[in-house]
Amino acid sequence: MKRLLLSFSFIFCSATLLAQTNFINEDFNLSASPAGWTTAAVSGTNNWNFQIDGSATLSGNNNLNGTPMAFFDDDSLGVNSKNNTAQLTSPVFDNSSSINCSLTFEYNFRQFQLNTDSFFVHVFDGTNWNTVFFRSTNDCGNYLGPCSGNFPTANIDISAYKNSNCQIRFTYHDGNDWGWYVGIDNVRVYEPISTSIEKNDEEFSLTLSPNPSTGVFNLNVSSEYIGSKYKIYDITGSIVAVSKIGSNLTQIELNNVDKGIYFFRLEGINKVEKLVIQ
Repeated sequence: MKRLLLSFSFIFCSATLLAQTNFINEDFNLSASPAGWTTAAVSGTNNWNFQIDGSATLSGNNNLNGTPMAFFDDDSLGVNSKNNTAQLTSPVFDNSSSINCSLTFEYNFRQFQLNTDSFFVHVFDGTNWNTVFFRSTNDCGNYLGPCSGNFPTANIDISAYKNSNCQIRFTYHDGNDWGWYVGIDNVRVYEPISTSIEKNDEEFSLTLSPNPSTGVFNLNVSSEYIGSKYKIYDITGSIVAVSKIGSNLTQIELNNVDKGIYFFRLEGINKVEKLVIQ
């Protein structure tokens, strides 16, 4: 079978690939309150916990992804433990110079239907705490239920709250009654990868094909690029491949990465090309 190789000369765009900045990157895998994080019992005497089982009254692997997490289990405290409000607050970080900023975390909030328990997230803008996330009904419920292995991930743009003393705060409130629980994991605050593109009239003889592909790309370059180093980044700015161009036609294999969008950068020329793996 003949393979159709789409090869063409195109006008490269001038682009700046900014390395991703992580402000918070916490997985709670030490099963203890992480350094710099604080917990507070706003009402009641109970607080957030850190371990692999987030529900003491259920047997099994009660977590989000098979690793320890942060959680508040109101159910295990019993019917007589009411009026529990507990806060978990991140360290202070400076994201004031970021172009944009995102907050992501995995979570499971289980609401007791006869109650008004809730889970909410605030961001400190230097003066006030701002609500950016709120749940009072189930997305999944039981850790061992239908979402097991595929719990939701919140993705929140917090660029509007950038400042030199930024913080993230997670709060569980049991509705002044006997509630269920909430768990969070893999909390991350970061400046996403940025590709600021402006047109440039300079032509480069460089092609990547097929694009999209299933993970194998043919890199075709003119002789002046032989010996140049290239890097490939995922959408978070993490490097997934680094190599040198050895000939005019080089095969790039990305079979061990997830489907999605990646960025090819030829070092020294500061040019970026988007790759799509399907």
